[in-house]
Amino acid sequence: WYWGGGGAIVTSPVRTGTRAMGGGSNGPAYYPGTLTHFIVGVGVCFGSAPSATHYASFTDNSGGDSNVNLYLSAAADGSLGLGCSWGYGAYGSDTHWGSTAAGVIADFTAYNYIELEYLVAVSGGIIKLWVDGILRCSVSGNTVGANSSARVQLITLNTNKSGVCYDDFYLLDCTMTPNTTPFGGGTKIIAIAPNADSSPLQWTPSVAGSHFPLENTLPYDTSKYVSSNTVGQIDQYLQSVGAIPSGYVPLAVQHCMVAKLSGSGSASIVSNVGGVASSSVAALTTSWAICFWPYDVDPATGLAWTNAGLPSRGFGPK
Repeated sequence: WYWGGGGAIVTSPVRTGTRAMGGGSNGPAYYPGTLTHFIVGVGVCFGSAPSATHYASFTDNSGGDSNVNLYLSAAADGSLGLGCSWGYGAYGSDTHWGSTAAGVIADFTAYNYIELEYLVAVSGGIIKLWVDGILRCSVSGNTVGANSSARVQLITLNTNKSGVCYDDFYLLDCTMTPNTTPFGGGTKIIAIAPNADSSPLQWTPSVAGSHFPLENTLPYDTSKYVSSNTVGQIDQYLQSVGAIPSGYVPLAVQHCMVAKLSGSGSASIVSNVGGVASSSVAALTTSWAICFWPYDVDPATGLAWTNAGLPSRGFGPK
């Protein structure tokens, strides 16, 4: 992620948790390489009623930021619009691909989850827009923007006013396995935390007793922890899945741990899920850091995640 095309915010996956990214004059931008068919989702809190403001742009970037394939705009009546340049419908004379009915954004002070499927093509293209899991706008045909080509190389979450926040961003490349399945509706990122000990429990708790209460505070509390100075020791906890709505199926899981080196020397940790250690090693420093391990499949089975498998799988450090 970059801020206004300038310095990097983060260069690896980021867990926003209970916090969010605020918008600026240009907002955070993501350079994904080259995309021709993708699904993107993000929670947006507008803060107050917008006035035909653009909140996201998808650009081929071959000739700079002006080569825009698609803009997503919002209006004060709670409608969202799709166009390929500054403005859409009543807000400008540029190409207007469609808009939702008024009122799809019912509360500008709450998070609204907005998702978009985009197949960039001169013929047979697709643009589909969902708000909180409901399809609100669908476009087909030529979906290549003015002065642009059939690709997207830059995604920008932008705003011209303060108070707008973005959270729970995801991006699926539909040309890559396993993300070839079309959007299923109601996709979002849900943070879950340990609710029980599993086994083994080989690390030392800062407070005697169960280990999981030391690991399940969101945002994290560094006054509670488990520790180890023995190579190969493992701690495992089961996760609470009560926050996952009924009927949702996990597409992927990211295991997040907050860790640091407690003294001199060197140390590292890896994620251990269901007794399988990740090959991705996180080297620790003496400062707390959030470490990430994304899993497209359940490492214990090598198969897609299931609602039954997730709560029975132990997660923890090694």
